[in-house]
Amino acid sequence: MRRLIRNLIPLSFLALAFGVHQFIPASWGDRDGLALIIALLGTMIILADMIEASLGKVFNPYSHLWCFIIAPGTILHELGHLTACFLTRTTVTEFRLFSPNPNTGQLGYVNFAFKQSEAKLSVIKGLIIAMAPFFGGAAALTGLLYLLAPDVVTNLPKVEVASMSALSGELQELYNNLKVGILNNSNGPTWLKYIAIYGILVIGSGAAPSTTDFTVPFKQGARRWIGAILALVFLASLSVLALQFPSLSQGLVSVLALAAACQMVSLSAVISIRLSVGTFGFLFLRGKGDKGSR
Repeated sequence: MRRLIRNLIPLSFLALAFGVHQFIPASWGDRDGLALIIALLGTMIILADMIEASLGKVFNPYSHLWCFIIAPGTILHELGHLTACFLTRTTVTEFRLFSPNPNTGQLGYVNFAFKQSEAKLSVIKGLIIAMAPFFGGAAALTGLLYLLAPDVVTNLPKVEVASMSALSGELQELYNNLKVGILNNSNGPTWLKYIAIYGILVIGSGAAPSTTDFTVPFKQGARRWIGAILALVFLASLSVLALQFPSLSQGLVSVLALAAACQMVSLSAVISIRLSVGTFGFLFLRGKGDKGSR
């Protein structure tokens, strides 16, 4: 059931993006920009899940090596929630930045509580706290690239997505240029490339909210209908901002598209490692079999 809910979350984002693109009149403003922001958020959830699932097939889950790879992204993820709690003045009751629990599947957590006087705003605050890893992860990935490979970022093609149909092509181009740029970057030492790839890998795995993150605002909304209405008004207000200020929406699209492209680089790196490990294991077992047959 949990897996089904997890699969429905990104599909809901993509369906909402399609609805915005199809049913909001173009005369209202930057309709495509708003739809692309929503679609990119859904894409980031899918990519983060694929990275984590692929890592679990390459490395033994909860092993020391697996923790070394997954820990930084998890810590950054939880720090995003903590920062959002601080910004919304929400009381944090307990938190663990990295505390893997094989029984529940949780890697870390931030527990918080709303005061009785904050009941009407609890759904809005819950949404902000839940969505924080999106923007924290995107900012961290962009900052990492500027820090370790500034020339690569400077030479990347500008993201100018005019419509939903052009999104996949733009992401593919951005991914290709990013991957080639990092591997062929000659302005820094070789070890810097590997640090950049490692950083992209670990941050990309935690750059999206978990299923548990989304349950808090939904539960609050189900219990407090006034809070749910205020949350819808809040989301509508954000949508109006995106529609009426194209430069704002296009800037956010650029940052999220770069983050999604980084996640694609991360996923390709994990798949490459998985194929290499599988090939090595096959050749090793085949070699032992050949020796045994002699």
